[in-house]
Amino acid sequence: MANQENNNQEVVKTEEQSKIEQEKEAKKTAETLKKDLVEVKIPIDPLNKTDRTVDVIINGYRWTIERGKEVKVPRAVKEILTDAKYI
Repeated sequence: MANQENNNQEVVKTEEQSKIEQEKEAKKTAETLKKDLVEVKIPIDPLNKTDRTVDVIINGYRWTIERGKEVKVPRAVKEILTDAKYI
């Protein structure tokens, strides 16, 4: 019984460590990508006017981009938006 509890504690620690590592990696990715910013403007979707934002996630870091406004985003985010035909 004690052995199972120890195993469960190890799994919890491993999951927590993994989450911390993922958060660190996401922040590192964001900092790297923020060094090369470009301007984009995602048009408002005429078929779905309530859809006001577009999310782009790279390595766990999320950029939420408001439609209809010109904003600066990392070049990699622009490439994803272009590939997805948002811009």
